[in-house]
Amino acid sequence: MRAPVFDPERHLSKKALEASKLPISLSEKRSDKKILSKGLSPSYRAMPNHIARASLFAPIARGRKVVHFRTLLASRCDAVMTYSGEQFNEQQADVWMQLIFESRNIELGKPTTMKRAKFLKDIGRSTSGRDYRWLKETMVAFTAATLVIEVFSPDGRQKYSVGQHKAFHMMSSFDYDPITDTYTFIIDPQWQLIFGIREYSLIDWNKRMRIRKGQDLAKAIQRIICASSNREQKFELQDLKYTLQYGSPMNKFRRSLREAIAELTRVGIIENATFKCLKSGEEGLVIWRC
Repeated sequence: MRAPVFDPERHLSKKALEASKLPISLSEKRSDKKILSKGLSPSYRAMPNHIARASLFAPIARGRKVVHFRTLLASRCDAVMTYSGEQFNEQQADVWMQLIFESRNIELGKPTTMKRAKFLKDIGRSTSGRDYRWLKETMVAFTAATLVIEVFSPDGRQKYSVGQHKAFHMMSSFDYDPITDTYTFIIDPQWQLIFGIREYSLIDWNKRMRIRKGQDLAKAIQRIICASSNREQKFELQDLKYTLQYGSPMNKFRRSLREAIAELTRVGIIENATFKCLKSGEEGLVIWRC
């Protein structure tokens, strides 16, 4: 099975490879101190395009999760991502986007406080003891996870790099106060570099919350197609299957995709989708966004 992964040693010139090793500081990209310099509507959540397209989050089945160690994630060919930590599912993608939303007006490196009951309701979860435990486990996993991300321009030059010289986490820290029932957390300030170039998806949160339970594949496809402004988008099924970490046979994947397409059409995220042979000769999926 082929992974849509970019190999800089194979694609870049020697000069570009040498240039890619030069450190890029956060201050070279942005001078403001908030993770999102522009306001974010309550109807939307933000996720960097390269994260949205990668296999960091995937609609994996319940049960024991894979734990990665310096794993090369599936990503678009202009990004190289190495990850250590547990494989995150699509429900945890909801948590991550909500954490970014809660921190949108907070100065980088400063703590954000949120009520855990309200937070769970905002991501469509209940407030049972099981959900509280799940949220805590997710916060712990975000704090432990480490990433190394390199993004390249079309000419092969490094656009930015993060995590090579300093540990890069989803969150720097978090703390729970049982008296006030609140979480206090700090998003790793290095996310400023990734959000700062304004290459991030705006995901319609109201429509996402309308997607039925058990349709995490539909949520994952919404996340992926929002990383491009193109109304018509084409995907090779083999690459899409790999990115979504879908382990079952291709015939089951097609069946699951049909169900996800129906759900995305129902909530008004896509207009239509069809399976067809692409110009590459590979079987593909063509999606038309609303």
